[in-house]
Amino acid sequence: VWIMVLTLIPLGVVTASAETLSGTTGDCTWTLVDGVLTISGNGAMADYSYSDKAPWDNSYSPIKEIIIEEGVTHIGSRSFWGAEEITIPKSVASIGESAYVMGKVYYAGTLDDWKILKTEHGETNHSLFTTVWHYTNNENLVSSGTDSCYWYFDGTTLTAGGTYMYSYDPMEEWDDRNWSECDIQHVVILEGVINIGDYAFENQKNLKSVEIADSVVTIGNSAFYGCSSLKTIVLGENVKKIEEDAFCGCTNLKNVFLNKGIEEIEWYALASSTTDIYYPGSKEEADNIKIDRSLLNDNLTWHYNESWLIQEENGDYQYYLNGEKYTDTALVRDGSQWFYVENGVWSNSVETLLKYKNKWFYIKEGKWDSTINTLFKYKGKWFGVVNGKWNSSINTLIKYKDKWFYVENGKWNSSIETLTKYEGKWFYIKNGKWDSSVTKFFKYKGKTFYIKNGKWDSSITSLIKYNGKMRYVKNGKWNKSKAIVRYKPEYVEIMDGVYIAASELKGYKGEQYYVNNGYVQSNFSGRVKYNGKTYKIKNGKVV
Repeated sequence: VWIMVLTLIPLGVVTASAETLSGTTGDCTWTLVDGVLTISGNGAMADYSYSDKAPWDNSYSPIKEIIIEEGVTHIGSRSFWGAEEITIPKSVASIGESAYVMGKVYYAGTLDDWKILKTEHGETNHSLFTTVWHYTNNENLVSSGTDSCYWYFDGTTLTAGGTYMYSYDPMEEWDDRNWSECDIQHVVILEGVINIGDYAFENQKNLKSVEIADSVVTIGNSAFYGCSSLKTIVLGENVKKIEEDAFCGCTNLKNVFLNKGIEEIEWYALASSTTDIYYPGSKEEADNIKIDRSLLNDNLTWHYNESWLIQEENGDYQYYLNGEKYTDTALVRDGSQWFYVENGVWSNSVETLLKYKNKWFYIKEGKWDSTINTLFKYKGKWFGVVNGKWNSSINTLIKYKDKWFYVENGKWNSSIETLTKYEGKWFYIKNGKWDSSVTKFFKYKGKTFYIKNGKWDSSITSLIKYNGKMRYVKNGKWNKSKAIVRYKPEYVEIMDGVYIAASELKGYKGEQYYVNNGYVQSNFSGRVKYNGKTYKIKNGKVV
């Protein structure tokens, strides 16, 4: 009797031929041929551990190269231990803990893809560490240098993340894990890094800018020594210590923005440059920093404030607040002056009206000055500016280009004719302007005012000759009543506000006066014949 025995081969068990080993891992399959391990399929690899090892680790065939094919979405935890290189497709979305140690990584995605991928591993469990990343399209190099810090270089900018950046002493042999051979122009230290290691960027001659995350606490010994193109340094808000020689030899370093929490600056940390030090606090607070100032560069200039306007390499005047670039559009203060910055940049050519915090400010040469009174044409209309501001309630005179203009409801209108009070006096306005040469009668709010030299004066009481007639002005206004009034030094008769050159007897306030040619004859005593009768006159009155 023949007995057939069926043996089920569990997932992951190795089948062998003369030169090929193969099996399954999660949703994928694997093949090991002549030292080349290939992972294929659509989906995720299985995760492994120290006790539950990957099936290819049970083989005695050494692995030199690992190829992950397109379609694989996850590289399992502790899948590989050592190989000269591994190729990873763009389809991989996640990498397990300690998935691959040592060797080169060739990645098919772009730098942006890699940035997304690294968030799945590098900041927490260092899934691929002590490795060097390359793009398979040979665009640029991306590398993670230690098990606590990863970095990538895109041809101009080196970005570092992780936790602790080890020293990069040029005397040590780091092979191609050392970025010292890269032509770095910009450095970005990501959030999470707490230390910039000794000699980390020493002698990077083309390094122009450094962005330091707020998580950084220490800048190591000679970390930026000899970076002669570096001009500006902005510390993260938690940097407490700058170690010796950190920026020594940075011969063109111009601006260093300290944070308020800086505790110690070691000897020669800032040397070989003419540098402005910006500290966001008082001098008394800065004096508490542990620092041997005698060992600092003699050309250091300290600025004790929270905000500064600084001219950058490209010529822009950039506004900094507490050491960080300001990017909004607003009025900002630098010392005793207010500057208008647009997207954080100031220009001395700007003239405009700016609405800021529900008020309108007049900006001239990029600045606001609270003493300015002027007219300004804005969007086709003329606005009156008083004390550097405009508001719709302003009714006043403003001197502009040696002429006086009347502003009503904050605007100038060339058709306005009116009287306006300014600094306790009344001025006559015609065509929106005041003219000191104007002398005339002007009707305003139902009354007729006498304007002399462009002004109205309520103290004027007199006869004024105007348009061939002598008019009676009382308290600065034309009085149209019938009256006997004193004039130079005689008394004269007024009829409807106009002097009448008559000869007659004139009754006024219960008495009769002798009027000759319009004047009361107060010095005459005698007899006068009037309307066929004779009257006795004494001192100008009928007796």
